[in-house]
Amino acid sequence: MRDRSQLKRKAPTGKTKLPPVSDFEPVHFVRCHSADNDPNNNQAKVWRCAFEPVKGKPDESGHILATCGSNIVCFIDCATGRVLRRYKDTNQTETFYTLAWTTVPSQIDARETVNILAVAGEGATIKLLHPRQLVMFGSLQGHKKYISCLLFHPRIHHYLFSGSNDGFIMMWDIGTPDLSQHRTDFKPLLKISVPGSEALNLEYSLSSHTLLAACEDGCFGWNMESELKDVHNRRTAKVIMSSTYKFDLQGKSDTVDGLALLPGDVVATKCVRSGAVLLWNLLDHVRSKVKRSGGIKVEPLAELEYTHTDVEYLNMGYGGGLLGVGDDLGNVYIYNVATLARKKASPSDDILCPSTVIEWPELMADSRTGIDEELLHNKKQIVVNGVSVSSSSDYIAFGTDNNLVCILKNTQR
Repeated sequence: MRDRSQLKRKAPTGKTKLPPVSDFEPVHFVRCHSADNDPNNNQAKVWRCAFEPVKGKPDESGHILATCGSNIVCFIDCATGRVLRRYKDTNQTETFYTLAWTTVPSQIDARETVNILAVAGEGATIKLLHPRQLVMFGSLQGHKKYISCLLFHPRIHHYLFSGSNDGFIMMWDIGTPDLSQHRTDFKPLLKISVPGSEALNLEYSLSSHTLLAACEDGCFGWNMESELKDVHNRRTAKVIMSSTYKFDLQGKSDTVDGLALLPGDVVATKCVRSGAVLLWNLLDHVRSKVKRSGGIKVEPLAELEYTHTDVEYLNMGYGGGLLGVGDDLGNVYIYNVATLARKKASPSDDILCPSTVIEWPELMADSRTGIDEELLHNKKQIVVNGVSVSSSSDYIAFGTDNNLVCILKNTQR
């Protein structure tokens, strides 16, 4: 459904404002994650969304968006708002919490590449999907509890990391997809113990060879340079029991639910109830010799103003110089961090307020889509679970707790 009203924007309240951003207008609100495809279903939660990468250009994304929630994965054309394909898992009790894209060589012609989507969640099994043919060609089983996060290695595109509530991060090799058979014989190459908690988000720094994890008990890192050498020569998965780094973010809560890696090895982290997003340089900190019993004290490059909320698992997204994160009132905070991420910034005590806060728009009720005006005006029911920004910043997309995929378009594109 197309919105017929203008977006509202909150007046900035911080000390210093980040550079402005273009206006974004709501173009599509899609309800597509109910198991019976009922547009009146307000209960399904859309947990994550991610733009499909451009083949041959892993740092660029197009306008096709993958979303996950309940036992369904949707592929949506952001230009038209049309659901192109819809995968429904045969396990009716499955709930997909996370997804990740990669581009790997084709089984048919090694000179060609294909985009593959990995999804996982409550069922503790990772499913590998070929979106174009809508085929599930592989299942990876090894975790004992639900899977919270997935990440493909940014250079070795067939290596997949998965974080689970069982307290482990596992690394897998998905190989080259063969759509003629359904593989179930995948074995983890590495098993990494997460200290006393669960990994909620993962990032990988090529320059420092660091696997970074935002966890319920803090922010941890592992130097993977030696671990990835000769990994295939091992008969069984190596188990890593301790982290290389623990980063002290000095938040009001130990739970780090927001994590994004920006250019220049700048990391964005968000602790629950902290009311801020911190930007800090990973490379500077892993090289630091100042390590205490509580870990490496993080010296922020910048502190970005954010709302104080007790709601957990609000995931951040980065693309085209813009960092986005939602809240529990239907708002999306947008930070133009392109300059901060690219230059060698010095730590600052200034609090930077968002470039803009896009408030939940006033929608017109539409019985065809199940958009109920009274429901949507009740902001207490609108939790923005995860935000994704396309690499060109043409589109911002997010999923909500009331079964909506929301797509905003850059008005200057």
